[in-house]
Amino acid sequence: MTDAIAATRTLVVERVMPHPPEKIWRALTQGPLLEEWLMQNDFQPVVGRRFNFRADPMPHWNGVVDCELLVVEPNKRLSYRWNASGAEAATGIKTIVTWTLTPANGGTHVRMEQSGFRPEDTGNYQGANYGWQKYDAMNTILMSHYQPLLVTLHWLLAVLIVAMLCVGFFKLAAMPNTDPQKIGILLIHMSVGMLILALMAVRFVARMWARRPADATTGDPMLDRIAPVTHYGFYILVFLMVGTGFATAIAGLNRSVFQGSGEQLPPSFAVYPTFVAHGYLALLLAGFIILHVLAALYHQFVRKDVRSGGCGSGDGL
Repeated sequence: MTDAIAATRTLVVERVMPHPPEKIWRALTQGPLLEEWLMQNDFQPVVGRRFNFRADPMPHWNGVVDCELLVVEPNKRLSYRWNASGAEAATGIKTIVTWTLTPANGGTHVRMEQSGFRPEDTGNYQGANYGWQKYDAMNTILMSHYQPLLVTLHWLLAVLIVAMLCVGFFKLAAMPNTDPQKIGILLIHMSVGMLILALMAVRFVARMWARRPADATTGDPMLDRIAPVTHYGFYILVFLMVGTGFATAIAGLNRSVFQGSGEQLPPSFAVYPTFVAHGYLALLLAGFIILHVLAALYHQFVRKDVRSGGCGSGDGL
């Protein structure tokens, strides 16, 4: 038995990466991020859990690796079995992969060790030696940012939306409809609303087509499923806000606001159902923004995984 162990080989790949251990740990233990640089998986950081890595089949390999998690020491050490699967399980490789993270000057020393290669596993050893070099791709994932266009649109829209909500809540709502200045402010408010609609449409299209980092994760599957819903909820709310504002203008404000007819505003906008809906949507949107800011602060200061280029706008690491 001892001679058999002594005959096995161990593959070691080491790097110093310019990131804190916490950030690298997420790339090693969060399924969507693992898929970005390694393979598809159903990984969860629970000792004893069995999971798979999956890739396209190749000659002499069915594309599936059977794994079992052995050690989880957050931000320090991760170890799991890496075995052949299916028809290859009986005679294929049976190895153990261990990741060790050690703080170093300028970042983290990352050590990957795959042990247990038998003499008959020479081909697998050579393949692993080639394959594990790709964990440099992890560094690319960690370093990636959002496209400059998305970043610019994100912050421009954030400023415009918050500004228009403030104008609506604190200026227009408090100003009587008999005030002659109100028509001018309404003109600006509605014009900026249409600009926001156009910019949101551009950002939506750009976000669908542009390559972006993997989504950030909270570590809670339920919250991770809610996150994209809230992001698309923003788009829906803004579109509805602009739509109800535009409908209100068509219903009775077009001549006085946009055509400058000199007609007086109605005593109350509450006569327009679309305006009432506009007000409720504004409150809902303000609530979404507050939740969005809190989530961004959580990722920035608690998880410390915000990439430059977005205030929680789907930031990956």
